[in-house]
Amino acid sequence: MGNEADRPTNDIANVINGDLSGVQAGIIHGDVHVHASAEPGDEVPAVFDHVPETQDEIAYVISHRPWEWPYVLYAGVLQVGLRDIKRRPEERGKSPLTFADRRAAISHASPLLDELDSILEDFRRTFDVQIMSKAFGEPGRPGEWRLVTDIARRQVAAYEKMRAWAVSVRTAKVPRQVHRAYELTSHVADQPMGDIEIFVGRLVSGVNDMLGEAARDLTRSHVLSITCDLTVDNKLLAELTKEIARAGKRW
Repeated sequence: MGNEADRPTNDIANVINGDLSGVQAGIIHGDVHVHASAEPGDEVPAVFDHVPETQDEIAYVISHRPWEWPYVLYAGVLQVGLRDIKRRPEERGKSPLTFADRRAAISHASPLLDELDSILEDFRRTFDVQIMSKAFGEPGRPGEWRLVTDIARRQVAAYEKMRAWAVSVRTAKVPRQVHRAYELTSHVADQPMGDIEIFVGRLVSGVNDMLGEAARDLTRSHVLSITCDLTVDNKLLAELTKEIARAGKRW
């Protein structure tokens, strides 16, 4: 029979046996679809020829409502919001997470992942079909710019929260036996953050292409379909689970 100290405590076993299950691959799927065209002779708004790159251009789109403005506005708020976050240096909390006890640090891994899961759930809710439909409009009903900007800003806020979460985990003060586990935990947010960056990049590129085509010929049918899939690296989660098990046995 092994030494009692070599066995995971109940809290450690809980983390190993399933408390990571809230963060899984393929957790979020959202879609943005645009289908726009104009008949010859139709009176249509002017085309704003690119996705906004500044707050002033965002304000212009809100006030002037150019062609397909809800999607132009949405892509612009996302582009400017992510750019501004990435330009800012990472902020370390004044009171970093601190655990003098190894078991307490390991036990806290589950609440940390729950916190990340909550952020991801907030992001998922922004793709609610009814909210998106009301924001972007339907045939015979215009979109609502406040809802469009609210959706985009909530998505940017979720990205920023993931970034702050990763920093707080990475800078936590924990016993040396748990350093590796916390380092791995901090990287769980990397892939969903990267997925958001890819989504925004594809959206901005697609809307810019659509605007360029529309500037040349508004009578053509303009179709844009962008999917946002947020995933988590299951190999990383598996490595993290093993590391937590190892940390529970170290002295």
